[in-house]
Amino acid sequence: MAAQAMVTEKPVVVDDVTSADLIMPQTRKIAAANGFHGAVVVPLFDCDRFVGILALFDDDIRIFTEDETSILVDMVARLRWH
Repeated sequence: MAAQAMVTEKPVVVDDVTSADLIMPQTRKIAAANGFHGAVVVPLFDCDRFVGILALFDDDIRIFTEDETSILVDMVARLRWH
């Protein structure tokens, strides 16, 4: 998810990280062991340089809404170093 967010420069939302093809099998096992399901990853950039991600997980299978994702994108934009 982090790599996709970095490449696309957009948030990535997955309803269940324990079964999503996007997630590596080992990571799916770790997510299941920790009760993670729904997830959103938002890329963090310093100008045009990727510097990290904000990742949030939910213990329920769910899709983060556009409103929730938009709030996270706005929050991350304020964390940028200029």
